[in-house]
Amino acid sequence: MIDAIEAKLDNGTYGLSVLQTLLIAIETLLTDIEGTGFTKDTHSLVNITGYVDEIEGLLKNVSYGLSALKTLIDAVEGKLDNATYGLSALKTAIDDCKSLHDLKTYKTAVFDASASGNLVAASTTGKVIKLHALIIQAQGTVVVNLNNGAAGASLMEWSFQAREGAVIPMANAPAYWAITEVNTALYVTLSAAVVVTITAVYSDDDAS
Repeated sequence: MIDAIEAKLDNGTYGLSVLQTLLIAIETLLTDIEGTGFTKDTHSLVNITGYVDEIEGLLKNVSYGLSALKTLIDAVEGKLDNATYGLSALKTAIDDCKSLHDLKTYKTAVFDASASGNLVAASTTGKVIKLHALIIQAQGTVVVNLNNGAAGASLMEWSFQAREGAVIPMANAPAYWAITEVNTALYVTLSAAVVVTITAVYSDDDAS
């Protein structure tokens, strides 16, 4: 749309350069009228009127005049103001991205033990724990569960042989792999006394 406006303004037949040429011609005629080089019929007001009429015709032309230019500008303005894909919609989308990603605080937790215990301690401020990424490795044969609290339901489970492990890739907010209930620890349950090492990326968030 902007290119169309620019093309009309630059047009060699009816664009701004043509308008400038006509205005310069009028200025020359007016100068000649006041000077010694005035020639009747050549430098008359009738000729000036003709130039003015030509300019007026260009400006009023329905295809490329001022009204057509206004129509194009209104169309551009309409697209920029569109609630679905205009500038305000773009700003809303950018703000949403910032709130979901840039402003999210991720935390890291490490579990390195041969007995069951907390990976992330329970919140005391009405928060849930969201697991976003995890690396786990076992030194021996063991079944590992991530639980919703010490006696809660299993959120994830692995069955490892010696020196096996797993990687869960990053799930950026608002996505996550597992979530606890409010004020509940993310708990590791081991089926045997085998050293298991876990590094987790998590966030604590409102329950809503």
